[in-house]
Amino acid sequence: MHGLHVLDFLRVWLKWLRPHRCWRTRLNLCTLCLAGLGWAGTAWGQAPVPAPNGDDLYQQALRLIADGEPEQARAVLQRLMNTAPEHAGAWMDMAMLYCSMGQAEQAESLFATIEARFDPPPGIRELIALQRQQRCVEAQIQTQTQKQAPAWLRLGLGYDSNVNQGASSPNFSIGTGASLTSLVLSPDYTPKADRFMALSAELSQPWDAVGALAFAQVQARQYDTQHRYDLGHLLLGLERPWQLGRGWGLTGTATMGLTTLGGAGYQTQQQLALQLFPPLALPSGWKLGLQGGVTGVRYLTQSGFDSVMQEWRGVLNYRWADGFWQASLGQALDKGSAVRPGNDRRGTLAHITGRWQLTPGVLGELWLNYQSWAGQQPYAPGLIDQIRRQKTQLVRLALVFPMGAKQSLHVELRNVQNRENISIFEYGSQSLQVGWQWQL
Repeated sequence: MHGLHVLDFLRVWLKWLRPHRCWRTRLNLCTLCLAGLGWAGTAWGQAPVPAPNGDDLYQQALRLIADGEPEQARAVLQRLMNTAPEHAGAWMDMAMLYCSMGQAEQAESLFATIEARFDPPPGIRELIALQRQQRCVEAQIQTQTQKQAPAWLRLGLGYDSNVNQGASSPNFSIGTGASLTSLVLSPDYTPKADRFMALSAELSQPWDAVGALAFAQVQARQYDTQHRYDLGHLLLGLERPWQLGRGWGLTGTATMGLTTLGGAGYQTQQQLALQLFPPLALPSGWKLGLQGGVTGVRYLTQSGFDSVMQEWRGVLNYRWADGFWQASLGQALDKGSAVRPGNDRRGTLAHITGRWQLTPGVLGELWLNYQSWAGQQPYAPGLIDQIRRQKTQLVRLALVFPMGAKQSLHVELRNVQNRENISIFEYGSQSLQVGWQWQL
C-alpha cells in the first residue's frame, strides 16, 4: 500500500496480534486492513500519490499498532491524513483504530467519510457494514471492561431471613393410606434469621498470548450466631476464545470449585462449558448463540447425592455503550447415582441478567433465575412416595454507586422462593446486603 511491501504489512500485523488479550478484535481489524490493502491501491485505477514521507509515516503507524500503542498510532495516522488526504488506507486504519478503542461515534464518522469520499468497492463496503453491525459495539464493551482493574475486593454487612433454608411449614406427612402419619418438624429445621458479614473477591489475568484468561473467585459469609451455616466458596477457572471462520465465535470455560459449610468441606464442583455465536445478520449490539455444559458435583459429607448435570441453552445478548442484557432458556438432565433419592431428574432453566446506567452516578443490576425440576422416581418409597417436583425462583436487584475511580458502594436485595410438592423442602428467603468495593 503506497510502497509498503505486503510481507512487511503481514509481519507487523501478526506481531501485533500475538501478545495482546483482545486478539479477536485485532484479528477483525487485521482482516479489514488486508482488504484495505488491495482496495487503497486500486480503487481509482492507480494509487494516489502520498506526500514524500507518507510511506514512512504509514510504516511508523503500523509499528506503533504492533507495539500496542494505539494513541500514538492514531497521532501518526492523523499527521499522514493531514499531509496526504487521499491516502485511503490511513483513513481506513484510523476508523478501525477508533472502533477497536471503543469509540464508535468517531469510527462511524470516518466510515461515512470513506464511503462518500473514496467510493470503496462492494467488498470494502460489506466489511464496513459488518464492523458497524458487530465489532464496534463489542470493542466498546470490551474496552470498558479492560478499564476495570483485574482484581476487586468487596466487604459487606447484611441480614438473611432464612439462613438454613428452613421449611415454610413445620407440618408434614409420611406414608400413604392407613400408614399416613402427620408430624411436626423440629425447630432446627424451621427458618432461622441472622445478620452476617460477607467478603467476596475476584482476580483475573491473561493466561497466554492468544486470549485465554485465568480467574479466581472467593466468597465467604459469616453469621453472627448461626455459625453452623457459615459459607465459603472458592472457584478457579480458565476461559479461552476461538474464532472459527468468518464471524463465528466460540468460547470455552473450565472451572473447579470448593464449597464449605460451617467451616468444613461440603461440596466440590467441576464444569466444562462452551458458547457458540454464529455470524447472524442481527441489529447492532445483538448476538444469538448456543450454550452447552457438563457439571459434576460431589458431596464430601453425604453419600449417594453426587450427580452430573448436562444442560443446553439458547442465549441472546444485547450490548450498548452503557450496559448489557443477556437471556437464556434451555433444558437440563441431572443424573444421580442409583441410591440418590428420586434418582435422575429433568429440568427447565431460564435466566435473565442485566447491568445498565440508571443515572450518571448510579448503576443498576438485575438477576432473574428460574429452575423447574421433576424427578423420575418416588423420592423415598415407603416414606415419601411422591415424585419430587421443584420450582425455584431467584430475584436479585442491586444498585451500584461509584465513589471515585476505584471504589463503589453496593446495595443488594435478594429474594428466593422454592416451591415444592413435598412440603419439607419448600422454603423462602429474603436478604439485604450493603457492601463497599475496591478495585485493586
